[in-house]
Amino acid sequence: ELRLRRHPEDYGPNITKLLEEGIACPATDYARAKEHQERLKEEMRICIEAVCVDVLLCPATTMPAPDRATTGDPAFNSPWSYTGLPTISFPVGLSDDGLPLAIQLVAKEYEEPEAFWAALWCEKALAVRMAEPPL
Repeated sequence: ELRLRRHPEDYGPNITKLLEEGIACPATDYARAKEHQERLKEEMRICIEAVCVDVLLCPATTMPAPDRATTGDPAFNSPWSYTGLPTISFPVGLSDDGLPLAIQLVAKEYEEPEAFWAALWCEKALAVRMAEPPL
């Protein structure tokens, strides 16, 4: 909160709004959210183990990269940010407008090495060229 108050110019309007909503959250609501977060994290661990995979591959965004005014639609990354599960997002192509398109890998808690190994495999398997080399 202190940084936001001292340096409001460092934050765009969308981020400022989200930070202010968080600051205004009553402690009881925050405590309930933390309990829910832990239950959901455990449910995700069980889910990932049930399908016998090391990581989940998911879309990273609902659209190509946005301009600097926003971080984009958080629909596909908010669940993982909320649970605190390790994720890796990386570009896998370009939109028709030349903007990056990305995927994300999600691993179980404390399984960051699995996510990194899967990301390395994806990068090699996809061999995505993000831009044409200069002539």
